[in-house]
Amino acid sequence: MKPGLSRKVLFVNIMSSFTPHFETELELMEERSQQAAEIHFVRCKSKIPCCFANPKHLKAYCDYCVHRSSRVNDFFPRAIEKDVDQFWKQEDKVFFNSLRTQFSSLKELYDYKIKYCDIDFDIGQAVCCSLVSICRDSSESLLKEQNLIDSLFLTAFYQLVSLSRLIESEQYDEVIIFNGRFASVRGVLRYCQSKNIDIYCHERGGDFYRYAIVKQDTIHSLATHKNKLESLKKSFTKKSELYKMGEDFFENQRKGKVYSWKSYITEQEHGKLPDSFQESLRKVSIFISSEDEFFALDDFKVYFFEDQVEAIRYMVSKLKDVLGKSISLFIRMHPNLAGIDNHFIRSIKALEQEGLNVIDADSNVSSYALVDQSDLIITFGSTVGVEACYVGKPVILMGTTWYEDLDICSIPKSPEDLIEKIKNENETRDKSDAILYGAYISSFGEKFKYFQAEGLFKGRFKSIRIGHRFFNFLQRVIEEKVFPSFFTRRSEERRRMAFKNLLD
Repeated sequence: MKPGLSRKVLFVNIMSSFTPHFETELELMEERSQQAAEIHFVRCKSKIPCCFANPKHLKAYCDYCVHRSSRVNDFFPRAIEKDVDQFWKQEDKVFFNSLRTQFSSLKELYDYKIKYCDIDFDIGQAVCCSLVSICRDSSESLLKEQNLIDSLFLTAFYQLVSLSRLIESEQYDEVIIFNGRFASVRGVLRYCQSKNIDIYCHERGGDFYRYAIVKQDTIHSLATHKNKLESLKKSFTKKSELYKMGEDFFENQRKGKVYSWKSYITEQEHGKLPDSFQESLRKVSIFISSEDEFFALDDFKVYFFEDQVEAIRYMVSKLKDVLGKSISLFIRMHPNLAGIDNHFIRSIKALEQEGLNVIDADSNVSSYALVDQSDLIITFGSTVGVEACYVGKPVILMGTTWYEDLDICSIPKSPEDLIEKIKNENETRDKSDAILYGAYISSFGEKFKYFQAEGLFKGRFKSIRIGHRFFNFLQRVIEEKVFPSFFTRRSEERRRMAFKNLLD
């Protein structure tokens, strides 16, 4: 920032259709306006071929997003909307057409990088992350979605080129984006990181009264959260307000209180156990995570194995002589996988045999009853591992996660050690670190000052609900519910047209 000039801040708006993400940007705009910053913003206006909020390019959702994002100047009349089309040149189109967009494996796609705009850009990882999240699948069958892959490549490349040149031209002091991992924003994150420009990624906070914001990294950064936990631990005592907040978190979780996402226990029967539950056997319950949620994130990996399926297959192969005789394994599918049929789910279900029971995502078996009555819990990083520690259960952790450095779980030293622990692990941990984590996860982020949340997906900014117009609502219902096949075809045409328009 030059002496005597106000700070210039750029907001990259790609999630206007979602509350609270658009309202979070308005919150941050208000905060910076009060600091006399000059606010600039960029919005898509249906130009990019594919975004996470509307991957099918449905017209009703595009219209809704455009309508909501147009409200920025209602709240901030002096905010300046920037047009980035001028930065998209013919040579960029030529370069894009030279890019490789067809791959023989997801790993090949994931590892694909380019050098452009004076940075190394992991465009393959950005595309892969969006692809897996949109399709809720992480199998090689995703490579058949070539039209979607092409659209994501163009989206990622266009956003990198146009936004990096805008940033260079305007000399912004700060850039603010949503999340940081998707194709539509990964390029600007990498550019700012490379050029040492302050960039902030925002997301949901610990509850719907807070928003999370992380500097110079994605919102999922392991290092960021581990550092915050370590810092919190230094001042964490049983007499602190946070200690009570941590205890309340676990009690409220069991009551179904909604924090940063929906609670699934209302769909489960209190106290219900699997029919095959036998008191005489050692009961080991494995709580799996949604593979697609962390597939394309470098920080999150399964220990010793390629993925959760491979890890469980290994457990089964090494325990086959005792399954159903002295040990029973229960695999609890994550409830957010209900209604999804993909390779990951089919692979888990194929493992079912005597002594190994798979509990479907939509089963009314109580996850908390399963935790309470099991002798050992295995988790790949989900919060249930911390909840199990809190109630005095031994826990084995099999994947990287924010809490892996806390004294909550036992971490195997090798695959062989894993099997030994499954057979014999009975050590429980003091629940102090679990309570620390509960306090952290429920209080993570900054409290909203100007946005009044009324639930996970609704609220008011400065007492004004930035909702849809009735016509747009009716349009969305018709597209999604009444004539879905017809409008899916129309949306594919719209996506192809957006793709073509950028390259003409």
